[in-house]
Amino acid sequence: MREWIVPREERFFDLLEKQSANVLVGSGLMIGLLDDFRNMRDMARKIEDVEHTGDALVHDLSLELNKSFLTPFDHEDISRLASSIDDIIDYVDASAKRMWMYKLQEAPEHARAMAVVLHEQVKEVDEGVRMLRRMDGKAIQAKHDRINRLENDADDLLQVALTAAFELDDVKQILKLKEVYDFLEAATDRCEDASDVLADIVMKNR
Repeated sequence: MREWIVPREERFFDLLEKQSANVLVGSGLMIGLLDDFRNMRDMARKIEDVEHTGDALVHDLSLELNKSFLTPFDHEDISRLASSIDDIIDYVDASAKRMWMYKLQEAPEHARAMAVVLHEQVKEVDEGVRMLRRMDGKAIQAKHDRINRLENDADDLLQVALTAAFELDDVKQILKLKEVYDFLEAATDRCEDASDVLADIVMKNR
């Protein structure tokens, strides 16, 4: 019986791991975009491609859930985790889109520091997702704690970024920068959400 169950369980772990790895690619591309702003539009398109891949993975996982009775943990928790991971890349994509839609001529001053924090968070989420196979509660909790600390760093950076933006005389530019920064910070919030779901899953299944 166990030999039949395991392959069905593995499909969900595989899809969740592909999803988190995809988001890791996207957060890395955001740093690349900010480092080479001359190619911002091309990089934004690459991030959009990553976002589309994420949507496809969520769709595949949803199909698996709809046809599977046996899952490695609750259907609802699998869906919540997939959704929260997908939200991360959605906000990364939204921030990148705003940069080229608003025709920004240079990288927002504080965006890279925020993107680095986000990328570190996504690394922790990705590693936490990979730990689900063995339900390593202690290690996942450590990831959860670090993600929360990084979220506090992101909040501090947002405050610094907005304070600097509001010192500008150009109201339109202020609004443009605020949206870019807000979407980046929202992505860090979604990392925290994903981490909360991971912690809930191991708590329920220990």
